[in-house]
Amino acid sequence: MKWNSSRTIACLIILAAVIGVLIGYGLFRPKEVAVASVNGEKITKDQLYNVMLKSGGKDALDSLISQKLVALEANKQNVIVSNEEVQTELQKYYDNYGSEDTFNQELTKNGYTLEEFKKEIINELSIRKILEPQITITDEEMKSYFEENKTMFTPQGQTANFEASKADVREALLQSKLETQYSAWIDSLYQQYSVKNYIYGQ
Repeated sequence: MKWNSSRTIACLIILAAVIGVLIGYGLFRPKEVAVASVNGEKITKDQLYNVMLKSGGKDALDSLISQKLVALEANKQNVIVSNEEVQTELQKYYDNYGSEDTFNQELTKNGYTLEEFKKEIINELSIRKILEPQITITDEEMKSYFEENKTMFTPQGQTANFEASKADVREALLQSKLETQYSAWIDSLYQQYSVKNYIYGQ
């Protein structure tokens, strides 16, 4: 995930409160308003609102629906992301930002919580576990990709070396193929599961 420190998060004002229902002992219980459902499981207005603070509108709802679809498909295929795998990914971000505290400060500045970020990691790792077995990467492809992107894999002042960069080349090529394959795959899940978009239509 790439952060844009210049991005400002628009402040949304809730103009109408959720009407509660009086149930026993004079207590009110708020009614959850569904904005979409996936296979009968609701995505609530509050969930949409929280994501909209960070992205906005239709993209936010599409993101929530896609995450729900990925979770359903991961469960169907018995794909599990362990806490250890999540921590390993988090450590990469800590290293990139210099420390855990610095990264957490960046999360807060961009309006995210650590738990929200962990959910994104689980989503991304689930996608990778499902799609990676379907992807083939040959040595010829890696060599060609390396030649086309030498500067990406060669530290300044050093000589380009394919063998030394092979693991990084494969990872970059894999990510590129995952992004390409993801679009068609998520579209197929829309067809496979019952998706109803109550706001933007589907």
